[in-house]
Amino acid sequence: MAKAESLKWTRTCTRCGKKMVGVASNKKLCDSCLRIRQIEHDRKKAQNNKLEVVERTKPKHAPEDSLQNDVREAERLGVSYGKYRAWKDERIHIHG
Repeated sequence: MAKAESLKWTRTCTRCGKKMVGVASNKKLCDSCLRIRQIEHDRKKAQNNKLEVVERTKPKHAPEDSLQNDVREAERLGVSYGKYRAWKDERIHIHG
């Protein structure tokens, strides 16, 4: 019963100016303008999502690359990877 009483308002659509009779007191847009606004919103959101997907597909620097580089450098110096990392972090000093 409360819903029936709340739909006794006459409003004007803020977008097209169409008169709406028997609508809720907080209704701002007519049904056709509401649908148009929803389509515009959906298109904008889809465009933003497409941009996000493009940004996410950029290749990242794989951590394996730096690991492989460290392993190769350790082999070149003739030390183990663990000793190389300790030397690189300045925890030990490699002589030679």
